[in-house]
Amino acid sequence: MNVLVTNAEGFSVLGMIQSLGRKGIKLFATSEYPSAIGFYSKYTCGFAVHSSLNYENFNPISTEKQEKKFLNDIKSLVEKWDIDLLIPNSENTLIPISKYRDCINSSVFLPEHENLMIICDKVKFINFCRKHKISTPRTYFPKSEDDIKKIIKIEDLPLIVKPNIGGGGTREKYLFHRPKDFILECKKLLKLGKKPLIQEYIEGNFYSSILVLDEKSNISSFFGCELSFGKRFPISKKNRKIIKICKKILRKLDWRGIASPQFIINDKGFPKTLEINPRILGGITDLALMCGVDIPYILYKVFLGRKLYPKAYKEGITYMLPHQIFYFLQQIGLKSTLSHIYKRKMTIGGMLTEDPLPIMSLYYSSMRKRLTSLFM
Repeated sequence: MNVLVTNAEGFSVLGMIQSLGRKGIKLFATSEYPSAIGFYSKYTCGFAVHSSLNYENFNPISTEKQEKKFLNDIKSLVEKWDIDLLIPNSENTLIPISKYRDCINSSVFLPEHENLMIICDKVKFINFCRKHKISTPRTYFPKSEDDIKKIIKIEDLPLIVKPNIGGGGTREKYLFHRPKDFILECKKLLKLGKKPLIQEYIEGNFYSSILVLDEKSNISSFFGCELSFGKRFPISKKNRKIIKICKKILRKLDWRGIASPQFIINDKGFPKTLEINPRILGGITDLALMCGVDIPYILYKVFLGRKLYPKAYKEGITYMLPHQIFYFLQQIGLKSTLSHIYKRKMTIGGMLTEDPLPIMSLYYSSMRKRLTSLFM
């Protein structure tokens, strides 16, 4: 079987390529970036650069012409490589591929487009949670500057501000402590024609999970990890309350394929639902694999019709993404960095000895940028 994955620039997609490639599955990759790290993997049988959709922050405000150009690129690659399964891996490719799936001569293991958009659009998702009595942080959807000023009067800072679609990254990226910065960010989103989503900030542990669901929305696999407040690296951990919430949400959406729900656990141990990503997340795929849960291969087997059930996985395992090594080298030096990794028995995500070129290309690119900045 031939599989095509999009967004080969991401660590999560590199993990997918390496996982499936080791099983002898023919993997092809595409990205809008010519130097995507997935292109350098020895498991990539072919790669191509597709046209950019120019979705700012993954917000699909793009012209019909751009979408058609992207879809024509994908359809050409599907025919060229005789693709059986197409796996989009970011909102900027997921949304158009889902929307026009009937025009693509390949299987796409996704839920119905209407249900996908409930997950992709945070405003729709919060309203969905409210309707089905699923606990979330207090959330507001301002439509004007007056609305923003009213919110800041009734809610204490810091507050979280996000665009309704896309906008990946850590919670800290969207956390605003000063009224001036908070108002400017909200105004910026409104000016861009986006719907700002404002949430209360809950101090607690962040919990990230990833599931694979079959055609009947049965959970075939579950993996979760928790990031304690003030810490940098997540640790694999089970949480029965969260599994129950995931099951409730995803069954109501008739979900199939991959889902990556995220939660905040307050000081009483109660989880509140933040959002669900309809794709694999960077790093967590590697950590899951190290704990005995091979998410990409499970997805592949479920697509083929295999009936699978969630299995137990190792707890207390942590990991570091390759680019985070630079941060530690700068902050604490080489000796302390190696000691930090050894003492915590950390796994370095994506660093496979039999497939080193992707990570080498990443470090080469990073070093070149740093050297360029020094001599500019």
